[in-house]
Amino acid sequence: MILNIGSGEDTSLWYHHWVGDSPIYKIPNIRIPDSKAHWRVSHIIKNSTWDLSQINHLLPNYLCNLILATPLSSITTRTDSLRWTLDKSGSFSIKSAYHSSYVPKNMNCTIQICWKKLWKIGVPFKYKMLLWNLCHSILPVADILARKVPGLDPICVRCFESVENHLHLFRDCHSSSTLWSMIFQFQGQSFDLEYNLFYSKNWDEWITYNLSGSSQWKIIFCIAIWHIWSYRNKAVFYSKMGNSSSFYNKFWVDYKCTNNMGQMDKEMQCLKKERRWLVLQ
Repeated sequence: MILNIGSGEDTSLWYHHWVGDSPIYKIPNIRIPDSKAHWRVSHIIKNSTWDLSQINHLLPNYLCNLILATPLSSITTRTDSLRWTLDKSGSFSIKSAYHSSYVPKNMNCTIQICWKKLWKIGVPFKYKMLLWNLCHSILPVADILARKVPGLDPICVRCFESVENHLHLFRDCHSSSTLWSMIFQFQGQSFDLEYNLFYSKNWDEWITYNLSGSSQWKIIFCIAIWHIWSYRNKAVFYSKMGNSSSFYNKFWVDYKCTNNMGQMDKEMQCLKKERRWLVLQ
């Protein structure tokens, strides 16, 4: 935030941020005379123009030039006001605040995919949001939680055989691998995927492999991931374990509904493009 100067009567010359990158008193080697410590910006404004004759010897040349380049209002009664410097309009916006605080570390993600394409996958937003978390390996699986919570058991509650990391949860656990096997059995031949490659890759390679497939396979992958995560949470929080047939059936119904909704959206877009206004004679 920075102060826009109107009359200058409400802004301290030295201690408020109204010019440059910080208040003037923070600039190295600036000495503020006691006789001028109380000055307001209005003390260096005369007839709506800057008058630096009494302070130019106290300021570096670049700062004097910045002050002289700062526009002044011709309305002398205009009050000073705050301006948000991260938006051209001068008004605060959540978007500009987010971008100013965002540090593009890519969340330590090592997966090489096109993020724009991820958000264009034809599934509900919550599925894509889960997939984004999955790609960054930040879901609260037992392995991650056990590192932060003393005494927490990192073993998978669905099979009680291995540590529950992301790869085990979404591919290698018996219930997950059963779902994938059924998908391959009934759908895999249509998508030119290799069963052995699917199960031989490490975590990063596995995600990249599945998100490099056809648009339909990406939809299947997203929906399967969602149901595996939901199935796992029911086991963790409610101790509910469904059978593999019902697991696959719920996935399949969801997939068909998602596909139908996507088809309807495409038809509506075509209708909008084909719509023409009739000229009344």
